[in-house]
Amino acid sequence: LLHHFAALLFLAQSGRGAARAVDPGLDPPEQDERRPRRPGGGTLPDATAPDGNPFSQGVDSRRLDGGTVIRLALGKQRIITIRGSVSNRAERHVFGEDVERGNRTTWLGEVVLRGQAGRHNWLVGGALQQDSYAARDLAAFDYNFVTPGLFAQDEIELSTRLTLGMSGRIDHHSAYGTFASPRVSLLYKPSPHWTTRLSAGTGFFAPTPVIEETEENDN
Repeated sequence: LLHHFAALLFLAQSGRGAARAVDPGLDPPEQDERRPRRPGGGTLPDATAPDGNPFSQGVDSRRLDGGTVIRLALGKQRIITIRGSVSNRAERHVFGEDVERGNRTTWLGEVVLRGQAGRHNWLVGGALQQDSYAARDLAAFDYNFVTPGLFAQDEIELSTRLTLGMSGRIDHHSAYGTFASPRVSLLYKPSPHWTTRLSAGTGFFAPTPVIEETEENDN
C-alpha cells in the first residue's frame, strides 16, 4: 500500500560569477564612479595588470539536482521510508591564461523503518552516501569518498509530559575510518503550548577539498 509519495523534479541551474574588477590606476571609489564593470572579472576594458597585459578572471557553473521520498505503510503502526537524492556540479574557472575544470557529484540513499510498541516510538535504518570530485586539469585534487551508516532511535514516554530519547549512529568513512555518534535527550512539556528539550550527543563531519566558498566564488 502506497502511503505517501513525494518527488523533487530534477533542477538544472547555471551561473556565471566574477571577482570584483580592480583598475591598478584608480582607487576603488573612483573606479566605481568613473568606469562600469565588465560582465566578467579581471581588469577593466582598456586597463592592464601591473605586467602590462590584460587579465581575465571568472567562473562558469552548471548544476543538476534531483531527489525523491517514498513512504509505505506496513500495517497500522509501521512505516518504511525510502529517500534518495543526487547533485552534480560542473565548473570552469579562468585565471588569466590558466583554466581549471572540475565536476563534483554527491548522492545519498537512505531506508528507515519506524514503529510503535506501547510507550516506545522507535526507528532503525541505514544510509549510503558518496562524494566525488574529478578535476580535468588538476588530477591531484581528485577524491572519492563513500560512507555507509547504520542508526537506531527509541523514544520512551515516561509520562504525558516527559519523554526520554536515545539514539546511536555508526558511520564508516572510506578515508577517515569509523565514527560512533551516540545521543540522549529529555523532552519536557509543561503545557500544550511549551516544549523544553535537554540533549547531549556527538557527531562528525568529514573534510573535503571543496567548500561552499570555493565552489561559488573564484577569488
